[in-house]
Amino acid sequence: MKIYQKKIRGCDDSFFYEGVIAKKGENILVATGIIRVYSNIDDRYTENRDDLWTEYPNDKALLEGQNKAEKKGIIDFWGNNNWFEILDDSSDIGEVYYSYSGAIKELNKL
Repeated sequence: MKIYQKKIRGCDDSFFYEGVIAKKGENILVATGIIRVYSNIDDRYTENRDDLWTEYPNDKALLEGQNKAEKKGIIDFWGNNNWFEILDDSSDIGEVYYSYSGAIKELNKL
């Protein structure tokens, strides 16, 4: 298996990754999708990845942000989130993963 994006310490959620993550044989693990998250900084939804990654630098901060939003009565913290997919010949294998560790584990099984 060839890893293109190593796991970021403290960041297992798919939120922290985009693009090609790893490859094993013909199978490619990618992080894909549009992120739209409620921002605690300015009380709005945002898709700006740089701002989001600064505001939520790890899994713990992401969970805390979600908890703060819920306390404010904002039930839909995630407007959209991204995910990991394993592709074979540019087609979806059909499984969606939200953790780096889980996605790498599944890719390694193939």
